Amino acid sequence: MNLFHIDKMEKKSPAKGVEMCSLNGERMTFAYFKLAKGSQVPEHSHPHEQIGMVIRGKLRLKVQGEEQEVIGGNIYHIPSDVPHGAVALEDCEVIEVFSPRREDL
Repeated sequence: MNLFHIDKMEKKSPAKGVEMCSLNGERMTFAYFKLAKGSQVPEHSHPHEQIGMVIRGKLRLKVQGEEQEVIGGNIYHIPSDVPHGAVALEDCEVIEVFSPRREDL
């Protein structure tokens, strides 16, 4: 078993107002995001299946052109190669898991 603490992991900033850290397993990637209110994750797609959970806050998630507000406690699934992006409507904390693992994170 490997054990990690979120506060001691290396942080990256993939977009203004977005802080993240990630951990790769053999076949999946775990990512933890903090998004400041008003920050945006530009629309993008990738070959990885993605499951996420908003821990706290509220996001406007746009998936394949359809927008939906996602709040703390909501879990979402985004299939492979589907365009998606987000806007933080409040300060947010989000966990996402990707498969297969993401070498770019």
